[in-house]
Amino acid sequence: MIATVDGRVLARGTDSIVVGLGGLGIKVFVPADLLTTVRPGDEIFLHTYLHVREQELALYGFAGEQDLAMFHLLLGVSGIGPKSALSILSAMPVDALHLAIGQEQPGV
Repeated sequence: MIATVDGRVLARGTDSIVVGLGGLGIKVFVPADLLTTVRPGDEIFLHTYLHVREQELALYGFAGEQDLAMFHLLLGVSGIGPKSALSILSAMPVDALHLAIGQEQPGV
């Protein structure tokens, strides 16, 4: 498994970045808040989750371990896959999500 990625941002897309690693460009899906703060040329370190399906490998990256932990928790919810979990994390900060879950306020 790929636990972390440490490199230079080569490009930025609508929902992902490409990180340069030893001559390779690795596409990493990231939350919206991270996507808006990085620019090509920036150095970046990400905690990652590798999603493996029959015909697909997708890498998801997060600035902090707390974000990755919440991503793992969301994946444990029936019906939520990695893209949905990433959308949820893009919609609200992890601290606000923890608070909403703790107070059982799903629409926050």
